[in-house]
Amino acid sequence: MVSKGAQAFGIVAGMLLSGTLITLNVKTLYQTQAEGLEGPGPFTKPWFLSFAMFLGMLFALPLHFATGAEKPDVPWSEVAWRCSFPALCDLMATTLGSMGLIFVSASTFQICRGASVVFVAIFTVLFLKRSLNRSQVSGVLMVVMALCVIGRASVAEAGKTAKPHEDPSAAAARALFGVMLIVGAQVFQAVQFVWEEKQMKQLKLPPLLLCGIEGTFGTLMMLLIFFPVLSVLPGHDAHGSLESIHDTWVKIQNSATLRVLVVSYILAVFILNCCGVYCTKVLSGMHRSLVQTGLRTMCVWASGIALFNFTDGAYGEPWVGWTSILEVMGFITFLCGFFLYSGVLKLPSMFQACEPVSGYAALAGSPPKDALKVAQESQQP
Repeated sequence: MVSKGAQAFGIVAGMLLSGTLITLNVKTLYQTQAEGLEGPGPFTKPWFLSFAMFLGMLFALPLHFATGAEKPDVPWSEVAWRCSFPALCDLMATTLGSMGLIFVSASTFQICRGASVVFVAIFTVLFLKRSLNRSQVSGVLMVVMALCVIGRASVAEAGKTAKPHEDPSAAAARALFGVMLIVGAQVFQAVQFVWEEKQMKQLKLPPLLLCGIEGTFGTLMMLLIFFPVLSVLPGHDAHGSLESIHDTWVKIQNSATLRVLVVSYILAVFILNCCGVYCTKVLSGMHRSLVQTGLRTMCVWASGIALFNFTDGAYGEPWVGWTSILEVMGFITFLCGFFLYSGVLKLPSMFQACEPVSGYAALAGSPPKDALKVAQESQQP
């Protein structure tokens, strides 16, 4: 039988690899040109990517039934509404984040998603009635510092890398707008994580079932509500619409690169969300947020620079002098905050508070290795 430590390691590794692929995949999609209804243009389709995300999550539903997993402890009608709410939150978080990614680099997008750590910490205390020790509070504060540093670097980088015909101040303003969209998206993401943790741990909803029903509701919402509305709202997509699904389909048909990227995106979303809900169940929503925003950031940043050099600037992001150095400093600050929260780093003894480790609140507020130890000990007779 696989130990909980091995389960946690496998879950984190799956989230790290698939999450990195998703972020780089989305940025590459935005940088890919394809022939559409009104000629060639970049594939800037954030709402379609939300649909593709839900499609990837939907595949968890047949996997749940194929594995013969346990049934939920509540009626199916109650399961339906409890799983539809996080689907709506995920829709808003993914769409706003995808819109923000249009204006910033992949590494900036990833580090700004770290705002979810702050919001999850707040909602965990407010709604799950947990307490954070001083190391964890210090870690959250360091995450806030890192977000400020990275946001400043992103705005400066956008001004430096503006195109010859583009006003640097306008490019910087767009980058700031992108950062605001991404950070705002994390409010919805945090609500989703905390809600999912409550449903799985208190109502014992199976993780794959939760993920699959979220994907089903999200897919139906996109097909029946959002795509028809987006096609008539004014915007800058084909035929003056906010986003044209017909134009999206034509571009995918005309580009083999887009087809490969979309399929790989759906597959990576499937893996990430399956691992993510298991992380929420085995550890907590806070740990899921930390893994998805902290550990994966280093891979996204390094891979983006390598991709830029490998493709001669066609994809990825460049190293831009002091602003990239500022990003590295923000990244290091973020990791220090992550390690403080997870218990890898410790505050000096004079700053630590002696708090008892007991009950569910202590388990959820403990670092991963301590949480697993407490869980194992609590199961012994």
